[in-house]
Amino acid sequence: ISLHVQDDKTNTKVAGRVRPPSGRQSKPHQDTEQYFYPTQKQKQRRRTKDNFPNWPDPKQSTSDDYMIKPSDYETIEYMKQASADDILVDYGNFRCNKKELGCLLNPTEFINSETANVAIRLLKEKWYKREREDGSIYLETAYASKMLWRDGTPTDPKEKTEEDEQKDEADQDQINFIGRRVFLPVNITDSHWYVAVLNARKREIQVLDSLNYAFGLKDLERMLDGLQKHLNRLNKQGFLQIGPGQKWKDIQIKKWPIKKPIPRRMQFDGYNTDRFFSIYLTSPHILCSNHYQNQCSYSCGLFMYKFYDCWNGTTLSPNFSQKDITNLRLKLGADLVNNELNREKGSPGNSKFINVDRPHSEDEDF
Repeated sequence: ISLHVQDDKTNTKVAGRVRPPSGRQSKPHQDTEQYFYPTQKQKQRRRTKDNFPNWPDPKQSTSDDYMIKPSDYETIEYMKQASADDILVDYGNFRCNKKELGCLLNPTEFINSETANVAIRLLKEKWYKREREDGSIYLETAYASKMLWRDGTPTDPKEKTEEDEQKDEADQDQINFIGRRVFLPVNITDSHWYVAVLNARKREIQVLDSLNYAFGLKDLERMLDGLQKHLNRLNKQGFLQIGPGQKWKDIQIKKWPIKKPIPRRMQFDGYNTDRFFSIYLTSPHILCSNHYQNQCSYSCGLFMYKFYDCWNGTTLSPNFSQKDITNLRLKLGADLVNNELNREKGSPGNSKFINVDRPHSEDEDF
């Protein structure tokens, strides 16, 4: 095929254009426009843009579901009038008295581990009844996370006593990874909560942090180290099913990439993040003092609860705002007390409560 070369006077920057016999003009080999190379941050924004198409206004509520109803007023008043040692919530293995559950009555109080555990227990029953986007899930409690963090510290085997070894064997029963995604709560020195999701299908660890990862991941890395030890031991003893066709293809979680899928800060209450972060890096032990605990991240524990509830492996479904979380505090307290799982008979409306010896979600793969 003979090609006819013809000068193109309309474009002096290109020496010539190639025209086949058909007369159709081809694109020049030389691009006259300057190439654009996106930065890593711009690439990340492009990847996450579709996952979070509509960010809610932090000052606006997205749903009335977070608001207390007239029927909840009696329960909230009951919680306020209870004495510090009165048991308000009894879900079998998880119980809370007024002193512990009182953090849901104070808008500037940190969510403690006991309250977080009963809230997670409530979600376990909720998610027993329905599946999520990519299969089964497992919601771990703050107790197990603390145990994993403890075991992440390198220990000389010679220093272990017989009692310690028995405790380790007993703790193995608390490690139940039966879902494609395992949710782990991470607590930074009783000052900030965030969530780590072990996504077995994607073989990655997804970190969900309402403060946009302001504190780093030191506590998570130590927790993963402890978890890796437990998984290796369970696999060696033949308790795990790993490989093709199984929910988990491998258990080398320390080699999995850590992803931060939430691209922006969602929480806007609590302490001055920059000042608190500098203290965390230099003198983390003083964060346990009463002075700094009163300046903690107020609603991060409630964000953790909603991350557990709404994260589907790709996005938050549905998304929520800071205003929703602020409204959720009282609503969650009323829901925990009024739920049918509560065995405490002194609660308002106890006639509708039932005793549940072994709730489904404690045993089943949901």
